[in-house]
Amino acid sequence: MPLSTHPQNILVIRSGALGDFILTTPVLHSLRSAFPDTVLTVAGHPDRIALVSDVVDHALDIDTADWAPLFSEKPDTSRLTKLISGMELIVSFLPDSDGAFTGNLRQICSGLVTTHFPHPPNDGSVHVIDHLLTAIDHLEIDTIPAPRITPSVGKSEQEKPYIVIHPGSGGKQKIWPTERYAQIADAFAGTHTITITAGPADREIARELAERSAGARLLEPLPLTELAAVLSGADLYIGNDTGPSHLAAAVGAPTLAIFGPTDPRIWGPRGECVAIVTSPEGVAPADRLLAVTVSQVIDASKRLISQKS
Repeated sequence: MPLSTHPQNILVIRSGALGDFILTTPVLHSLRSAFPDTVLTVAGHPDRIALVSDVVDHALDIDTADWAPLFSEKPDTSRLTKLISGMELIVSFLPDSDGAFTGNLRQICSGLVTTHFPHPPNDGSVHVIDHLLTAIDHLEIDTIPAPRITPSVGKSEQEKPYIVIHPGSGGKQKIWPTERYAQIADAFAGTHTITITAGPADREIARELAERSAGARLLEPLPLTELAAVLSGADLYIGNDTGPSHLAAAVGAPTLAIFGPTDPRIWGPRGECVAIVTSPEGVAPADRLLAVTVSQVIDASKRLISQKS
């Protein structure tokens, strides 16, 4: 079915980790900007969708049993039909190697259904955000090249300026040594409160850093909307290649991301005040993270703080 000039109902499907979702938010903002009166629905993880509640009209939980039949060859889609049959455009970022998911969506929905592989080429030629935005090239609309998230709760109020350190990551190979983070915390403890954040899988690393950092404030895992508020009030955020680094950049915090084996040309955070510290060229992938020095991070941190002030 040809797409109307101004679709009234759009569904975007995006699962994955926190960082994956944040890197997809420019697609959502671009759609909202181009079609302000459209009903925009997102299927994904509700806690992540809540970060863009000012952009999205409806959230669907993709982890419910309703979605499972769409991955089979002969699905019973009756439970989903009422929800998505009226969509004029569906953009799916789910990997779908056999085409079953996309084919089943087209059986339910008479509108335009597109699927877009979420991973860009590995050669560093295209940032993941730019890759994801090509999914809506056919709409010929202006696009927004960086995530921007407005916290739905107020900024964290602290008497003393604070720096947030998030020492964990979803992949162990992406984690800069905790003892080096402790040196960073000590370097700024005289001028800032050091706030250490953790996700569900990061508690042990965060507690270890807190024990090494006198006077540091350890936050247990927060709802993402509350974490966004904490990050937005920070003088500086420091973290690995991890979802909270993308969230910090998206809320406008001065963000320093430490990259090792992953390519920042593809996966680096985007924002108004972002710096990425990585190893020099020629270092083997397995050694890149350890090649990042404490002095590099301190110097880059000072530059970001001075830019904010």
